[in-house]
Amino acid sequence: MMRFALIVALASLVFSCGSPSGTTEKSETSANTLVSKVKEIKYEVIAKEGDGIVIKDLSFDTTLLHHIKGVKVTFTIEVSEKAIDKLNKDGYTSYFLDLDCQPDKGAIYSHKKVIKSGDERININLGNFISRPGQRSLEMLLPFRLLEMEKGEHIVTVSIGAYPVRFKKDTISNDYKVLEKVTEIAHASTRVKIKITAPKLYKMVIQNEKFWLNTKKRKPSGYDFSFGGTGYPDLFWSLSCGDDFVYHSPVKKNCTDYSKSSSTTPFYCTDEDEITITVADYDDGPFNKESDIIGIWKGKITNLPKADTLSFGNVEAFIIVTKLFD
Repeated sequence: MMRFALIVALASLVFSCGSPSGTTEKSETSANTLVSKVKEIKYEVIAKEGDGIVIKDLSFDTTLLHHIKGVKVTFTIEVSEKAIDKLNKDGYTSYFLDLDCQPDKGAIYSHKKVIKSGDERININLGNFISRPGQRSLEMLLPFRLLEMEKGEHIVTVSIGAYPVRFKKDTISNDYKVLEKVTEIAHASTRVKIKITAPKLYKMVIQNEKFWLNTKKRKPSGYDFSFGGTGYPDLFWSLSCGDDFVYHSPVKKNCTDYSKSSSTTPFYCTDEDEITITVADYDDGPFNKESDIIGIWKGKITNLPKADTLSFGNVEAFIIVTKLFD
């Protein structure tokens, strides 16, 4: 559960890219302030600090990235050998690049809060972890759904920071380690203000009354490997918004129908965010490393009925109730 949530979070927020998109137009305001315009989004640098680490080529754009509507942030970071030497001397392994966002009205967002709760192995020099000197271009997403802003114009403060991190020592792998600590103070950071227009957000709950499998498509005894067991699947369903994990139902063992009503906690989404409902057979043991997918439904909130029955994959019927809140 934690492994899936962490992987999803990392995949949906950060990945390497070539170069920032869009054209930047610069206008002079004062000796210490720079205002840039990238595809109608302006930013104002209000603070910049760091020794041996440079964050540059910053740009902002609204987009649908990883099936979620949000503000795309692109930038280039240069890390010197001096900075890495200081990092290692202080007992740390890598820099973690965090994106922190504080709207004038809405929810504070920080990716650092997500990774601090993880317990899975991470590549210490991939994605937004840097353990060697050099230059890297990155692309991050600020999902509108997680900022919880009302529709309309907002002033948002965005901070990009390089935070020292330390991984647990073991002999299994030199590159993949379990995160041990993330410092509270960044060695380098850039803080800017942007003015954006937020789309309408929908607060919703997805409820499943019950679902059952189509046993004519696949024999129920063929799902699980077990000694002396029925082999029937251990059923559960989950929901994601874009690549953001939202909900995982309790597991019901050795069955072909899930008759207990269950529902997500309230979550926000735009009318462009993709919602994924997955029904799977939960596998956890020496012979089973991942859950077996039984059926996947993908669509937007406009495709979801308020009360109806969905059919997808080997799921014959998935009785769903969609609740929208003002």
